[in-house]
Amino acid sequence: MSSLQGGGLPGRRDDAGGGAPHAADPYGLGADPYAAPDPYAAPDPYAAADPSAQPSPGAPVDPYAVAPPQSAGFGPEFGADAAAAGPYGGAAPVEGVVPGAYGPYVPYVPPPSSGSAIASLVLGLVALVLCGGLTAPVGIVFAAKGMRETAPGAMPPRSGRGLAIAGLVLSLVGLIPLLVTLVYAVMIVVMIVVEAGAV
Repeated sequence: MSSLQGGGLPGRRDDAGGGAPHAADPYGLGADPYAAPDPYAAPDPYAAADPSAQPSPGAPVDPYAVAPPQSAGFGPEFGADAAAAGPYGGAAPVEGVVPGAYGPYVPYVPPPSSGSAIASLVLGLVALVLCGGLTAPVGIVFAAKGMRETAPGAMPPRSGRGLAIAGLVLSLVGLIPLLVTLVYAVMIVVMIVVEAGAV
């Protein structure tokens, strides 16, 4: 005999016929909202917990329950309480040291230029252009001093090694007219002495 009576729906038995009770409704539409909850039913993992609900005095305490985080949102906490608790909830950090934190931002300041290197460059230009090489020996001295000051291991560190090298080159090139002038002057003096001795 068919389990359907009176044009009923498939899967539904007539209670009057002594059949099984209604099949479970997967959408919960036929559930009685005033029925007592089943104490053996598994809790719904997707149900929203009531944050204002207080546990009843006779309710069992879950020994494996995890305390909710104290921060209001996601991510680490900031402030004095977080620093006292340590970076990962462990021991407090050492006085004056915050683990995992970067130091204060210090902008890069280039070392000052060497004054001797700048002086050698100026004296080399003057020797080459204006004075006929008269300032070239002084420019060479300042260039040597500037190269010592701007050496890679010099303390305190100074910049301007390129200026010292340029001053040395200009002073050496400016030394050529000075040497030519000196050689010419020496030749004139020698000729005067020779002519004076011949007379």
